[in-house]
Amino acid sequence: MSTNTLFHIKSALAAFTLILITALAGCGGSGGSSSSDDSSTDTSTETSTGTDTGSDTGSDTDNSSGGSSDTSTGDFDVFTASVDIADCQLDSDVATIACAANAWLDTLSTDELATAQLEWSDSEARTRWSNLPVGNVARNGLRLDAMDDESKEAALVVAKAVLSDAGYEDMIAGFAADEYLQTLGGNGYDKEYYYFAIFGYPDSASDWMLQIGGHHMAYNITFVSGDGYPVPHHLGAEPKSPLP
Repeated sequence: MSTNTLFHIKSALAAFTLILITALAGCGGSGGSSSSDDSSTDTSTETSTGTDTGSDTGSDTDNSSGGSSDTSTGDFDVFTASVDIADCQLDSDVATIACAANAWLDTLSTDELATAQLEWSDSEARTRWSNLPVGNVARNGLRLDAMDDESKEAALVVAKAVLSDAGYEDMIAGFAADEYLQTLGGNGYDKEYYYFAIFGYPDSASDWMLQIGGHHMAYNITFVSGDGYPVPHHLGAEPKSPLP
């Protein structure tokens, strides 16, 4: 299977649109609506090791790693940001993605880099992901709200490079769903409570991994000798029911 096909993740995610922000709340907010999930592991609640917990508590406590202080200037908005991968538009998908990943890493401080870039050899951390709220299960990597505006934009360029256009819109819709839950009083939810992590050193021919994760979202994309494998991945929606 070609890398071009592998990264058209939209085929698994096409059911999600920005209408999520007009939906009823659940998962820690009012309304009690249950969540809708699309997971390559065929489970609706994954722990950090991929096992079924059977509940999504929607905790308002944020005890996750990766920094929680907002370092942005307030000018950057993930919903309206113009994201362009032109500077990394190379001959192959993997080369383009690796270029974008390295460009993001180059924007980070030494301390941020220590959080965002992990060892490829850490196989236990590479299998750590969850669909639960970030206050329930810690994620690998650096969170969007801990980045400055330059780094946020560069992180979104990575996502734009690895996802199809529709897949990128689905990711932003996931951000919007959590933003909506926050408006209902869910302190553990936010459009920037999503993490980006790199394992190893991005290159078009090397072994490395990209993780993007948060509430009801887990992209685990592994590259081995120039081939990409976008599994396991999980994308869910909460809330899922439209307002009357």
